[in-house]
Amino acid sequence: STSIVAIVRSVAARLKCATEKYGDALRLLDYLHSVLESSNCQRLLARVCFEKVRIHLLQEQPARALAVLAEFGQKERDELWEDFALSRVAVLIHRGSFDAAAGQLQQLCEQAEAAGDVYGQIRVEATLATCHWQARDEESAFYWINHALTLTENRGFSRAVFDDVFGLPKTFAAAIRRSRITQLPSQEYFQRFQDVLAFDPYKEPSNAQPESLLTQR
Repeated sequence: STSIVAIVRSVAARLKCATEKYGDALRLLDYLHSVLESSNCQRLLARVCFEKVRIHLLQEQPARALAVLAEFGQKERDELWEDFALSRVAVLIHRGSFDAAAGQLQQLCEQAEAAGDVYGQIRVEATLATCHWQARDEESAFYWINHALTLTENRGFSRAVFDDVFGLPKTFAAAIRRSRITQLPSQEYFQRFQDVLAFDPYKEPSNAQPESLLTQR
């Protein structure tokens, strides 16, 4: 089905990005875009938009990210709020428009909570945490990262959330180093995500982790 094809190609594009093969990833997404345009799968198109914006920002190409937003259009549709809106927010954060980004993210939090979309709320709150962290508002950043972790029942963020949210590994690691995480996920969690966080707070003092131990995608 179209949905399965979209999922497979999106995952393949993510894998290409992980090895910095951005051109290959964009070609996969371009093909998927052409398929979805004729199938009227608007939610999947919104996802393609998010993935393309993400890749261009990873390459420090904000002008191309803006061109993608223009290509997909700026229409506000209730059923599409998350990926289109988060695409715009990612550009705002990249440009340093933190207040505008935080305002939109607050609205998205309310919408996700009202819809009972727990994963969406986790993703938006994690984005809020990184937005405040980049704006040098540590208190707000650590508040939102703890709230998002509570929604995971303190199991920790999934790989998808780490991939979706720019700067989350660094913000999460900073909160751990400063002993600002209310309840740490299990030791097994940090072993599973050692390629993302690059240290294990159960083995090393959290307040002694140098910045060089962090990894970022």
